[in-house]
Amino acid sequence: MLGGPKIINSLGFNLSVFNSNAFLLHYTLRMGCTSLDSLTDWNEPLLTVFNPTDIQPQWGWNDFDFDSNYFWDGTSDLVVEICWYSPG
Repeated sequence: MLGGPKIINSLGFNLSVFNSNAFLLHYTLRMGCTSLDSLTDWNEPLLTVFNPTDIQPQWGWNDFDFDSNYFWDGTSDLVVEICWYSPG
């Protein structure tokens, strides 16, 4: 629990199952707040917090320091969009 308004400047994912050494091209993270109970449409404006970068995920923790900090109001639900380019 984050406990109130915060500046979020990074995000990490713990990969416990990993079966590829592939690069993820143009890996991008975007964030936004919502008051919706469920996402049925993508109508919330999202802020790009991690600019498109080619990455190679590793087993264990993969941490991403943001290019742009995100201000969370402390009450809204967070939406995190994870995108990358996959040719072919």
